[in-house]
Amino acid sequence: MLVLFFACSSPDTAPSSAGETAQPAPDSETGSETATESEAIDGDALRAHLDRHEGTWVGSADPTPVGAFPFGWSFGWQGDDTLTALADSGYGFTFTWTYSRADDGTWTLVESGEMAGVFKQSYVLTPASIDGDVVTWIYPDDPDYLSATVEAGEDTLRLEAKVRGETHAVLSLTRQE
Repeated sequence: MLVLFFACSSPDTAPSSAGETAQPAPDSETGSETATESEAIDGDALRAHLDRHEGTWVGSADPTPVGAFPFGWSFGWQGDDTLTALADSGYGFTFTWTYSRADDGTWTLVESGEMAGVFKQSYVLTPASIDGDVVTWIYPDDPDYLSATVEAGEDTLRLEAKVRGETHAVLSLTRQE
């Protein structure tokens, strides 16, 4: 179950009713600094990182707030500027990641999750750093609230989501042929 994969972690981020999007309160002190950092990301290096995502991945989510469980998804390009993956549990929970490049060359990551009748949430993250195979994405309104570090190798994909600086979930996946 991926329901708690990203953010639903405290009363100030929980939706007040089913179907509402959970969003933390913005932190105006860090938002503008983050935008400047994101603009410095090498677009070609980021694109090379994202190209390694394409394909089908299986493995596990461990740790998570609900314990370990199997996980898998497939990433595919839609044109030159959008890379999307969908995980569907088959029992009412869906989770999507969409990387998109804007006309100015900047990239965003939109992560969305929904459990029918329980919650719906979506966050837009921006790249904060790239170091070899590792890209760190942050929620620009409050970078200390939500981040995702993605390591994309040729045959391995590892994602660590942090909420308030604490590991929230880790996906460890292997490429499938």
